[in-house]
Amino acid sequence: MFEKLLRPKILKLKAYESARSLNLTADHFLDANENFDGPYNRYPQPRPESILNALSDYYETSKESIFLGRGSDEAIDTLMRCFCEPGSSSILITPPTYGMYEVSAEIQGAFVKKVPLDLDFDLNVNPVLQSIDPSTKMIFLCSPNNPTGNVLTRDRVLSLLDRIKQDVLVVIDEAYIEFSQEESFVKELKNFENLIVLRTVSKAFGLAGLRLGVAISNPELIAVMNKVRAPYPIAQPVVEAFEKFWAEFNPESFQTSINEYMKLKNLFVDKLKQKQEVLRVYPSQTNFVLVEFKDATQVFERLKSKGLLVRDQQSKIKNALRITVGSAEQNQLILKELV
Repeated sequence: MFEKLLRPKILKLKAYESARSLNLTADHFLDANENFDGPYNRYPQPRPESILNALSDYYETSKESIFLGRGSDEAIDTLMRCFCEPGSSSILITPPTYGMYEVSAEIQGAFVKKVPLDLDFDLNVNPVLQSIDPSTKMIFLCSPNNPTGNVLTRDRVLSLLDRIKQDVLVVIDEAYIEFSQEESFVKELKNFENLIVLRTVSKAFGLAGLRLGVAISNPELIAVMNKVRAPYPIAQPVVEAFEKFWAEFNPESFQTSINEYMKLKNLFVDKLKQKQEVLRVYPSQTNFVLVEFKDATQVFERLKSKGLLVRDQQSKIKNALRITVGSAEQNQLILKELV
């Protein structure tokens, strides 16, 4: 299906075969020009089995359906390089949304079409469909959405997938889904060959420093992505840190911690709404809240002067700041500075 969307050069590309990608066994490895001594003298496996086994179980999919990258940003960049021909291809985004879709497209030389979300920050299905033309290779949807924090209505996303059939790829970024009560679109992969789901361990798992992200799709598409990405995308210290984390991972305890985090967020939101300079706190199913202030610039500078850094979103939404929910103590520091 997706071969007609691929760049012709990528379709014909013969992947570089790194020493470890050949999966050869030996008593003495003298094939990769590694120093015989040193704490990390051997190149890591391109697709570490320990990570693939853990995440395929967690996402309930096959190992062949998983692309591993340095954060989901690498998955986004790899998709651009696979499918977007510089100067002629385009992607479609639904602002306000995550900024890296547009940045990665511009780096690749692809055009960016924009169909804004509606007034409730939900998907505008018909305008999206009307904006698709032969140059359109991918549609990027973020749910829960960054920076607004809301979930796109599932029926609207499914309607879009049903109606575009296989004419264009649909990439659903679920970086924050563990914080929500929503079902992942990974379960829909069997129904839509043109669907790609992005996941990450950076957010809910608290492993942002590992830079480990995932794209999940049909194995044929993942194989193409693996052909294009760097030879050794996951560093050995990252593998070891993930293995240590996963050895102690308990799904029930993890969900309990998420529930406690959300209680902390709800308490924070309730107190934010009591502040006179807060005009609106947007509904959020993430670990952050988008807040509209009477004067967002003044609030941003005041918080920064106290060592409290939040994210200015005024280039996307008037008078809006995005505030990550921190510890109870950190949340109180924010509240103390607001009038």
